[in-house]
Amino acid sequence: MYSNTISISAAFIAGLAGSAHCFGMCGGIAGALGMRARTTGHTAAAALFNAGGYHTGRIGGYTFAGLLFGFAGARLQSILDMLRIGAALRVASGVLLILLALRILIRWNALAVLERLGARFWSKLQPLAHQAATSSRCGQALLLGFLWGWLPCGLVYSMLMFAAMGAGALHGASVMAAFGAGTL
Repeated sequence: MYSNTISISAAFIAGLAGSAHCFGMCGGIAGALGMRARTTGHTAAAALFNAGGYHTGRIGGYTFAGLLFGFAGARLQSILDMLRIGAALRVASGVLLILLALRILIRWNALAVLERLGARFWSKLQPLAHQAATSSRCGQALLLGFLWGWLPCGLVYSMLMFAAMGAGALHGASVMAAFGAGTL
């Protein structure tokens, strides 16, 4: 229980630390959604609702990915001898957090290979995201945010690896929800 609280807290702090990066990468999308809602005759409240839908979808996408990675990580850990590799997994989790910090602090990306793999996956989702981006309905903003959560990003991928090293699917989802909340 204590280590779960620590990892969820670490994920939230990582989200806070990376929020400037997230603002630069995703803030423009949320702003554009709000501006589009205003230019199509919607009220300021509707524009805010659209931006809220986008962020809710984005954090939902992170949470769903954390659920999947947490589940996969737990299954892998159940197959392997945890007494032997448990310490190595804890060290790997710490190394991932350090690599994440180095990416934020000095812009050194040791996880670029993960981003390239993610770019292949994103290319399959991109047409659906483009379609969602062309509508000003709140449901489309929610879908766009959910899909945007899968955009290739070493910051997100490092946190997904961290989520996979946890105690299961719900823990992985909690880690990614805390990370998303930190980025917000």
